Amino acid sequence: MTQPAPARGAPPPSSFTYSESLAPWATTTAQQWLEQHPDTIVKLNGICANVAVFDPEGCILLVQRAAHDTMPNTWEIPGGAADKGDESILHGAAREVWEETGLVVTRFTGQIREGKAPMGGYVFGFVKGDASRFYCRYSFVAEVESCAAVTLDPKEHQDYVWANAQDIKSKKVGDRELAFDSNYQMRWLVGRALKINAKVADNTALKPGEKSGQGTD
Repeated sequence: MTQPAPARGAPPPSSFTYSESLAPWATTTAQQWLEQHPDTIVKLNGICANVAVFDPEGCILLVQRAAHDTMPNTWEIPGGAADKGDESILHGAAREVWEETGLVVTRFTGQIREGKAPMGGYVFGFVKGDASRFYCRYSFVAEVESCAAVTLDPKEHQDYVWANAQDIKSKKVGDRELAFDSNYQMRWLVGRALKINAKVADNTALKPGEKSGQGTD
């Protein structure tokens, strides 16, 4: 099993670029989003952002939840709740990637539309303590500086793999079982991300219509 590295410090300055289609998430905080969309099917506690990262061979990065955490030992793509201090939802997504994997996002290339919530978001809930909490999740595809140095936060994750479509289908990478358990939506999301990535040519240059996520102050 992969040995996690010690928890890291503050993330590096955000200097990612993003596709013009992602401008709403690059210029809106989680709180602003909640204020702009008060009529969701349930009262939301926050916004989550998940990120699909691919290596040069087209394999997607999956991280395994810690045995002591909620949904223990299950696999997912990096992500989490956008915090109040995040400059935007995309900045929260980049921060989560850094905190969970040590990878630095350089470019957000697109969105993976999941559900019927506004702008393709997916509303989900879970029980924390004796209370139910609900979030709207947005999922994005991103490029990173390097795929070579994944380091995990042991408080959240205990292992990682790079998986292809066949691995997801067989639920196994080498001797690692890819348990998604009841999280069928995450398995669908991973499969969808792999299909999207397979159709997109690898081009790391800044394209016309893309914008920078750096220095909005």
